[in-house]
Amino acid sequence: MLENLIKTAIGEMKADLVIKGSEIVNTITKEVYPADIGISNNKIVRVGDVEDIVGKDTVVIKTKGVVTPGFFDSHIHIESSMLTPTNFSKYSLLHGTTSIVWDPHEIANASGIAGIKEFLLEARNIPQRIYFLVPTCVPAAPELETTKHTIKEHDIATLLSLYPRSPIIGLGEMMNYPGVLHADPTILAKLETGKDARVIDGHAPGLTGKELNAYLSAGIMSDHETTQGDEALEKLRLGMWLQIREGTGCKNLETLLKAIIDKQIGTRHCLFATDDLSASDLITKGHIDHVIKRAIESGLDPVTAIQIATINPAEYLGLDKTFGSITPGKTADLVILDDLNSIKPSTVIFDGKPVLDEGQLLVSAPDFEFSESIKKTIGIKTPPKPAQLLVKTKKKKPQRVRAIGVKDGTIYTTAEEGTVSIKKGKLEPNPEEDMLAVAVIERYSNEGNIGKGFIKGFGITSGAIASSVAHDSHNIVVVGADPNDMSTAVKHIMELNGGLVVAKDGKILADLPLPIGGILSDASGMTVAKNYVDLLKTAKTELNCTLKSPFFTISFIALPVIPELKITDKGLIDVTQQKVVDIFVK
Repeated sequence: MLENLIKTAIGEMKADLVIKGSEIVNTITKEVYPADIGISNNKIVRVGDVEDIVGKDTVVIKTKGVVTPGFFDSHIHIESSMLTPTNFSKYSLLHGTTSIVWDPHEIANASGIAGIKEFLLEARNIPQRIYFLVPTCVPAAPELETTKHTIKEHDIATLLSLYPRSPIIGLGEMMNYPGVLHADPTILAKLETGKDARVIDGHAPGLTGKELNAYLSAGIMSDHETTQGDEALEKLRLGMWLQIREGTGCKNLETLLKAIIDKQIGTRHCLFATDDLSASDLITKGHIDHVIKRAIESGLDPVTAIQIATINPAEYLGLDKTFGSITPGKTADLVILDDLNSIKPSTVIFDGKPVLDEGQLLVSAPDFEFSESIKKTIGIKTPPKPAQLLVKTKKKKPQRVRAIGVKDGTIYTTAEEGTVSIKKGKLEPNPEEDMLAVAVIERYSNEGNIGKGFIKGFGITSGAIASSVAHDSHNIVVVGADPNDMSTAVKHIMELNGGLVVAKDGKILADLPLPIGGILSDASGMTVAKNYVDLLKTAKTELNCTLKSPFFTISFIALPVIPELKITDKGLIDVTQQKVVDIFVK
């Protein structure tokens, strides 16, 4: 093969494929200029005039567009799209994404190591580069929630040992930053196990100063939880890789880029990441192409934006010898754009072969059949009664209680307060003041552990919504104005073996079944997107929900490692103190 590459480059053999008439984006020199491209045996062998290597069997693509390297998503949980990896790839390829860095800790929480191994098998047949990170925090906060699966250092070692025979290249996000800062032996053992991996992803919301220095000293390399400009600048100056997040629920790009542009900070340690992306956003808005477009709209020049989407992640992953630039010897993962302003992919080349032409996919992956054990993860046998979803009390008068505050566009919550009345020894929701009941039901066993509290920000005036997608342990979460509807919604999730539900007046108004691990659908992307949009519309019109993405919001209120106030099956959690707190305000 090496001999053929040399002979083709020098003109003694003909190319398999050439691209003629284009401009190219040089991600090394930050230039855009006319150049043809010759490809042989999946490698770029010629950049320049290609006339002498065009033969009768050479595939010729003629274009007046602009060619860039294939796009990377540097950090994503594919599970959040609720699509299987096969279905996700069908739509992300349409948008020029040739490489994805996937931390599968959602399926790991729901289905353990077995779930990760099934996804590894599925990924073999997908025409896209899917790089896996071994989850480090399964569960995320073992003392504060009930889970079924645990990934320990020996599991990490086993999975890492599969590389290079598998696409596992590093450690997933180290969410337990308090454990790092306090030198927790369990956390340090995991970091020590993965110290020689290509990357160790981070998760450091709000960390600054000596705490940030300590976190980085542990060998952790990146962060996708940065939301403030000053925080972004400090992390970049300390050598951290900044994963600029622009997904469905968390949109940090505009704020972070403003700080970077204003201070004229170098961007070579910047990456793009979606983290969590819904199927409807993937299909209607796009993937990394959409993020590049948003970056340009925010004032970043197009070539720098393309660098962040291509050569920067290749360097971060230690793959820049193979990807990230249109130069001889690199693997031919390429995107042809109509122009540098619209960022609209017309052709995508993966591994030297066209996989997308004029918006039409030319390849497909076979559907993957998941095992029954992965499909059946709801262990509850008896649905909770309405009264079981409300807080008990012996008090008689209305009470002042703590409440979780939520809003669109962030997974951070606030610590709020409100007044609720008491009926038959239970604290009642007060929808008139947006004080809704919230409950988290442990779903893996039949023990029925339930955490109960209140939440503000949904605006729901009647009915309930529920979800078995609840990062990261994926217990069932329900929010509602009526305990009867809350019970109805949870019961339906049990019947579906996982899903999203809207209920009102004792009836199910809309649902989205998620039978794979209780977090993924086996339906097509279009079906999932349509059902999801119907859920949002129903929640808005029938329940008067004021959030744009209520199911995204509900999926994060049980994650006790993101400030400020959360709830798990063990109760109300003060994230800063990492402990269960009393619901009553004293």
